[in-house]
This record gives sequence, C-alpha cells and structure tokens, in this order.
Amino acid sequence: KSITDETLQSQLPLSISVIPAENSVNIQMDIESQIIPGKPTQYQLILKNRGNIELTNLNVKIKSDFYSEEFTVDIIGKDSTLIKDLTLTANPTSQEGESNLNIEILQNNIKKGSLIKQLTLTSNPDIQEERIVNKQFLATTIKIIKRNQGNSEVFKKIKYPIGSGNKLFTSTSPQAKLREEYGRKYYVWEFTLQTNNQFEVQIKNDYRVIFVIILLVLFSTGLYAYFRNRSVFITK
Repeated sequence: KSITDETLQSQLPLSISVIPAENSVNIQMDIESQIIPGKPTQYQLILKNRGNIELTNLNVKIKSDFYSEEFTVDIIGKDSTLIKDLTLTANPTSQEGESNLNIEILQNNIKKGSLIKQLTLTSNPDIQEERIVNKQFLATTIKIIKRNQGNSEVFKKIKYPIGSGNKLFTSTSPQAKLREEYGRKYYVWEFTLQTNNQFEVQIKNDYRVIFVIILLVLFSTGLYAYFRNRSVFITK
C-alpha cells in the first residue's frame, strides 16, 4: 500500500523455506568403498546443522549386519558442522558382497537425519595355524591345526618333512600322501577349509617298539652267555 495514496496497492509473493524435522541434520560419510572384514578402517562422519536452532543430545546410531556403533553429539549454531573421526572394524566372518550401513540421528526419539551408505565387503581368508608337540619317552606326537577365521573358503596344503629312516616309525591321522620334491620326502594333506572350520592332522613318531626289540635281543644274548659260562663239563 502506498503511503501517499491508499488506493495504490501491490502484492509480492513471500517465500519461506521450511526444513522438515527429519532433515534437520545433513549427514555425509567419508569412507573407503571396499571394506576388508577384520581390518580396522578409519572414516569420518560429517554432520551439518541445517536449521537455525541448536541441536543438543543427538543420538547417532550406526547399524549394519557387520558393524554397529552409537554415541551422542551436540551441533551448536546454524550451519555448524561437526566432523567425527571413527573406526569401523567389520566382523572377520562377515560374508563378502554388497551391504548397507544405516545411519540415523534422533533427538528425544524424533528423527533429525538419516543416511544409507552402500559398502562392499571383500574376501578375507584369515587362516590361523597352531602346532602342539607332545614329547614322551622315545615318542613324539605333533598336532597341526589350521583354522579359517575369515569369511570365505580356502584351499590349503600341509607339508611335513620326513627322513628316509623315519617312515617305518611314523604314523599319520588322517592318512597322508607321501610325496617327493627336490629329493626330499614329505607327508602332504590337501583340503578345502570352510569359514569357521578347522582341519587337524597328527604325526606320531614312535621308537618304543624297536627299543623293546633291542632290549629283548640284548637280554636273550646275555642270558645265553650266562648259562653257557656256567656249564660244567666233568670228565674221568
């Protein structure tokens, strides 16, 4: 309306931008697209206050099939940005392939922002080996255990060297294949190791039998010599 002439009027559109409550916080994530299960991955969570009021006691929830985290933050002031440094360690046995990471921000159970980030979990053939040696008199038992703590099956081989003279006194469980490579003989096991499974072999070197045989031979020889020396021949 004109100040000098009240009959003159003009209408102008008034535009007001309203940000929905569920979009009060803009969420971005700076992270590698490929994740190796079991290996720590550093990443940044960037949170921006899109409104003109302070946002306090924001509950940040990060969830997926392979990882979860929850914490509380404050974003003070309009257009303020908070950068949070975090570490993601996916479960070592997580299946490889595409997976979603869901991020949700709540204030008093009211959603203030959300984001779905798609990541790729790669193969993680995490193979652990354990050797247990049990020594007794003239006998040694060796256990070799392979464990797959990764997220994919793996073809593995166990090789155990054996001397030419030890074969007669050595037994294996399960039965091994005897192979010769570059002039040396080995016991060999080949197997496929599934996720969360283990394969165990046992090698037993036992020289007690030959020891007993030697003792019996020595005892028999000594007994024979003893009675022979005590023999008395009488002549007239």
